[in-house]
Amino acid sequence: MSENLINIEDVMRNTRRYWFIDGLSEITGGVLIILIAFSYRLIYLLDDSASRTMLLLIGQPALILLSAYFSRKFIIKLKERFTYPRTGFVKFHAAKPNKRVKRILLVILIAGGVSIFISFMASMIPDRYLPVISSIFIGAYSWVLGYLNGVRRFYIIAILIVIFGGLISWINLGGGLPYIYLLTGIGVIWVLSGGWTLVRYMNQTKPVQEAG
Repeated sequence: MSENLINIEDVMRNTRRYWFIDGLSEITGGVLIILIAFSYRLIYLLDDSASRTMLLLIGQPALILLSAYFSRKFIIKLKERFTYPRTGFVKFHAAKPNKRVKRILLVILIAGGVSIFISFMASMIPDRYLPVISSIFIGAYSWVLGYLNGVRRFYIIAILIVIFGGLISWINLGGGLPYIYLLTGIGVIWVLSGGWTLVRYMNQTKPVQEAG
């Protein structure tokens, strides 16, 4: 019974791994992270503290959720153009609306919990160490994502994120700049990983018509 269960889990993991075979999701996600970092920079340039707080509490989460929703549709369009003609189409089971809502709420709760924890830690440790602490959480997410989907390069991404967070803490820029640079660096790491994966994928595969 346990062997059958392990086999089923392997099949499910391999199916989920196919979503990341071309690196397109990493490139798209990395670009979004960079844009979010730039939006933080623009928000911090505002002189009105009330407007800045409103954008951080409402505008920023709304931007992240909308970006996540439309980016998936964009990735699917890219896969229809580049991936499916080469290695076939895999239909992923669509979650029911109530499950999607639960998943979004779970992400919000986790993000809120991490923010509260970091805020609590901020009162106990010097500000210069907060970027590396944040990078540990983000790196842990990348590690878990790699484990759940069977994508080993995500382990390397996790390690690079923590190293980069440590570098930002060591430089000790001060103010809001460390987090902007941290997000920008994380986005660049994801884009580079996705770009390398996409180049390898395009070199190793051909459209079915050409292969035939």
